[in-house]
Amino acid sequence: MRHGLGIDLGTSSLKALLLDEEGRLVATASRSYPIAVPQPGWAEQDPEHWWNACGQTIGEILTRTGISDDQVEAVAVTGQMHGTVLLDEAGSPLRPAIIWPDQRAASEAREAEAALAARDLLARLGGGVTAGFMLASLLWGRAHEPELWRRVRTALLPKDYLRYRLTGVLAGEPSDACGIPACDLHTWEWSKDALASLDLQADLLPPLYPSEALGGGITAGAARDCGLRPGTPVLLGGSDQATAAIGAGLLHPGTLLISISTGGQLVTPLAAPLPAPAHGARTLAHALPRRPGRSGAGYLALSATLGAGLSLRWLREEVFGDRAEGADARLIALAAQAPPGAGGLLFLPYLTGERAPILDPAASGALVGLRLDHGRAHLARAALEGVAYSLLQALEPLQAAGVRARRVVLAGGLAQAPLMRGIMAAVLGQAVIPLETAEQSALGAALLAAVHAGFFPSLEEGCAVAVRYGEPVEPEPEAMAQYAALYSRYRELYPALREEMHALVDED
Repeated sequence: MRHGLGIDLGTSSLKALLLDEEGRLVATASRSYPIAVPQPGWAEQDPEHWWNACGQTIGEILTRTGISDDQVEAVAVTGQMHGTVLLDEAGSPLRPAIIWPDQRAASEAREAEAALAARDLLARLGGGVTAGFMLASLLWGRAHEPELWRRVRTALLPKDYLRYRLTGVLAGEPSDACGIPACDLHTWEWSKDALASLDLQADLLPPLYPSEALGGGITAGAARDCGLRPGTPVLLGGSDQATAAIGAGLLHPGTLLISISTGGQLVTPLAAPLPAPAHGARTLAHALPRRPGRSGAGYLALSATLGAGLSLRWLREEVFGDRAEGADARLIALAAQAPPGAGGLLFLPYLTGERAPILDPAASGALVGLRLDHGRAHLARAALEGVAYSLLQALEPLQAAGVRARRVVLAGGLAQAPLMRGIMAAVLGQAVIPLETAEQSALGAALLAAVHAGFFPSLEEGCAVAVRYGEPVEPEPEAMAQYAALYSRYRELYPALREEMHALVDED
């Protein structure tokens, strides 16, 4: 039996997923790694942790299934967007990667956005620039680490670095490049005007190729580390949001995917870019095997929040002190003990700033309404509900841009919990359709590999076989009315607290 392998370089862990030639999910494996916070507001990871996790997950899958390396026909890589890996002339990382929750480059983000806006480039690039995006991180590195900057030869996105380690080939593709943002949505090439406006050399970034293109073969050295056959084809792949859309079956407009993982993301396919993305909404190239100018959903509308699963991780580890196996399930069970509305307790999940729609790196988290009668269950419930409110608020910029979706698909690790599905349905005020696999990005990558290997004639046929949904979850009417009232209060909290949030950051 032949197989396709998808590798998803996530923020909290790397996941590998093996799909057979009949579209059956054969095995998954994951390895977690830490997020380093060397200073308040910073977020970094060691690329070597990613590489070690890659070899460990592939090795586990091959060992557990008994599948030989020559039965893996193709590999595709996906991963977290926006991050920055700086390589020297020898191709080695010069420093830890700066990843998307990082807020150090807030002023550089404003500088970059102003420069791009002055040349009327924002819409062509898909939207604005925020801290954590590669453009802002590059400007920060140039200004704050000049000695290191002089040694930089290449800047790679996280998944492109992992693929480079697998193949030795420096390359990128449009769906991830749009999140830098430096890819022209009309040409799907690097925007020379954008880079020139920031005095960045075009050769700092690798060549761009289509997402479905071959990105090289597994090198002999990589084969020794990960157990795959030398020469195994590795596709360019796509951003985690583009492959998540594929793994959820979003190949055409009309469906909204809400992924609740470390962050929270809302994506929906588009036939054309958003004309004027604002308040954190943006356009990405999709990872479908199509080119600009052809019919179909060549683009994705995206809106995102920063502190979804990240907020729950903070609560269970730092507040409850629970780092043992099964901590997630215990937190969900605890939240189920509290009533909808968490006894009047509201949680702002802005633990690392916030993206859509407030775009404020200095926003901070808050528990509002805390009383003596509140216990751990109320805190857990309020955290889940706060994440749901933040996702609803992140939907508003997409709606304002004219995006409409008939269906809502819910995915991600946190979305596997029936309690969270019920909360999301009630907060959104409509049915949600759960995706059966929590690893939708890895599944989407595996489907790209499967199509390349000839298992399916198209992604449509592959998705029809491999993508599975659960029964729709309808909103509970009483909870829906209660959440609608509480959401109105939730939306008022940030404007009321913004000045104090900023003052406290300034005093830190």
